[in-house]
Amino acid sequence: MNTNTRARWAGIASICLALVACGGGGGGSDTPPPPPAATTVIGAAGGTVFGPNGAKIVVPPGALTTETTLQIEESSAGAPALPAGFSARGQMLAFLPHGTTFAVPVTLTMPFDAATIPVGMAPAFYKTNAQNQWERVANTTFVDGTLGAKITSFSNGQNGVELAQCPLRQWFINRTKKAPLWGFPMSPSVIDEQRCGEVKVPFLFGAADSTFEQDNGLTPNLAVGEVYSSPDGVSFSAYSEPPLGDPSNPETASGGAASLRQWQRYVKRAPDAKLRIILSAGFLAAADFNGRPQSIECNNQQIEKLPDEEIIKFCIPILSEIKFHVVAMRGPDAPGQLIEIFSTHGEAGIIGFDGKWKLYADPIGDASTPLWTEANFTRTGLDGSTPLVVLNTPLVLNVDLSSVEVCPPELAAIFCQAEAFIKLFSFVSAETWNWRGRESGAAAFIRDPQEIGGNALEITGLEATNNALPLLPEPAAPIACAAGPDPAAGVLQFNGTSFSVVEGSGTRGIRDILVTRTQGSKGAVSVNLSAGGGIAVSGVDYDIPPVTVRFGDGDTTPRLVAVNILSNKLIEPNKTLNLTLSNPGGCATLGSQTIAVLTILDDDQPPPTTSFSLGGTVTGLAGSGLVLTNLGVEQPIAANGTFAFALTVGNGLPYNVTVKTQPSNPTQLCGITNGSGTVAGANVTNVVVDCTTPSSVPGLDATFGVAGKVATASTGIGNAV
Repeated sequence: MNTNTRARWAGIASICLALVACGGGGGGSDTPPPPPAATTVIGAAGGTVFGPNGAKIVVPPGALTTETTLQIEESSAGAPALPAGFSARGQMLAFLPHGTTFAVPVTLTMPFDAATIPVGMAPAFYKTNAQNQWERVANTTFVDGTLGAKITSFSNGQNGVELAQCPLRQWFINRTKKAPLWGFPMSPSVIDEQRCGEVKVPFLFGAADSTFEQDNGLTPNLAVGEVYSSPDGVSFSAYSEPPLGDPSNPETASGGAASLRQWQRYVKRAPDAKLRIILSAGFLAAADFNGRPQSIECNNQQIEKLPDEEIIKFCIPILSEIKFHVVAMRGPDAPGQLIEIFSTHGEAGIIGFDGKWKLYADPIGDASTPLWTEANFTRTGLDGSTPLVVLNTPLVLNVDLSSVEVCPPELAAIFCQAEAFIKLFSFVSAETWNWRGRESGAAAFIRDPQEIGGNALEITGLEATNNALPLLPEPAAPIACAAGPDPAAGVLQFNGTSFSVVEGSGTRGIRDILVTRTQGSKGAVSVNLSAGGGIAVSGVDYDIPPVTVRFGDGDTTPRLVAVNILSNKLIEPNKTLNLTLSNPGGCATLGSQTIAVLTILDDDQPPPTTSFSLGGTVTGLAGSGLVLTNLGVEQPIAANGTFAFALTVGNGLPYNVTVKTQPSNPTQLCGITNGSGTVAGANVTNVVVDCTTPSSVPGLDATFGVAGKVATASTGIGNAV
């Protein structure tokens, strides 16, 4: 700590205290009146001075050179207003005569009631200095109901509490739907914020099928979400399950999103202070037994002949996603200008359908430190019906605090918040979609402190303060290069020159556009990314603000370019958008692939000009309650013979007739043949529904549900559901 810096802090302290409007205070009304003030003469041999309510000061030998009359009395006369964020607890003491100094520190002890400390606050002891300004007494102890402190001069003193470890939290929890674009917010939703204390906010997104829930039966038949933050803000999480969607109704609730933003502020107290960010758990899960999606689940696109990868692009039927973003900033070099010292940002998820799932785990381009890649996750079942992806080991990220100045121990944290502070912004999010409905489910969480314990932040040598204003990180500036391009710094470019994405897919439709760094990794580098050109219109077809993509020293992990693709209801040609890299920083150079053309595929199909009936015959029906369904459209069946759905099907559109409810009284199992296809200019009349009783099929159990479905497959009856 240099002399000029200490002087600057002293000036800041004077200004801050002049603006404070807090008053002092004594004990409660039931505190007994203090005894008459007593004086004690202490000389070079030392001695003890007793004060009101058990307060005393022990003066060691050599602390005074001449005999001095010392006194402790309960008084606030002449004391300035208390520091901001400080609340008096107990007596205000005056150590007399003011201005007495000691060659050796004297020891103050006084009673201290720990029960008076509210949640989210910490005990502290303040004393005025020679300039009649309040200073926090360093190394004060609060043990076994006693306050202990070392002081070197006499003045006023006040015991009380400060707000401590009191972050600001904001959260947003809402249901989502498919229209007008994937994950579109809908009511009800919860938007709120809180300072201090524990945050634990549960939310009901809607109904779920308990058979396919992913929370181990904790909330049967309910899709829930939650955000959590511990009182000190060092542990936080988000969780989400989606409600059952309906592919025939894009307006129905089919998703859930839970996100938490958090701001914390610390001053650096020790030269070797440490801040570690630990991401201890991430979980992505889904279940889908609905088979391959149909065109009605993909904006009526004709997808029957498309490969599975293209179906995922057009449909995005089920998704489970987590996000994590942390930025640390230090005190400014110039007034009002915070300096970023660390950032990490990542998104991970699984997307797909029964038998075909795609994992992504991407570092986002605006972060200087990559968070994760696919290698950080263990995955099972991506080619089956129940995929599971889990973070395979905790991610530990160290924040370099060497550029942050140290706040001297004799100064209160409030005096150091102009320079020796660290501001920490954290964001966690869990989001799930399930537009398929029926036999499916999903879940996502990022950390779960109630289950796994531990902290998301490890902090040593830092003191929490309460000036955690909701300041968002600013876009990073390009990294300067004083020496000119250096081949060892690497080459920055896109990983390709052409990409495609479906209209209305938000930020999840395209996860293939990457900025790469090759042929070198020396030093921190950056490159500007902008969007424009082509026939796509910003704010109408897409949304991507200019961003500076960054890589740290030795870092070659590709960065994802996140493009938000918007939606409309117009039937229009495909549109193109140019993405451009420019202004390389940190002595890196640009490669040959600095422009990537993104084609936005129109997702709106013209309505069919004609429609036809869909039906067939029913045989063997003896029970009641049989209900058929065609892609979510239900049709009750009361008797044998011919039948037809009340709603017709447009020419060229697919159909898929299944059994929604099996007959009862007596219990029967109905199978379907000729149940799926595409309407081709004529009524469909060849769907056959054949009902049998369990006793008529050898080895078939009378218990239906999932067991009945398995038995049906083994007997070859057909695709009964």
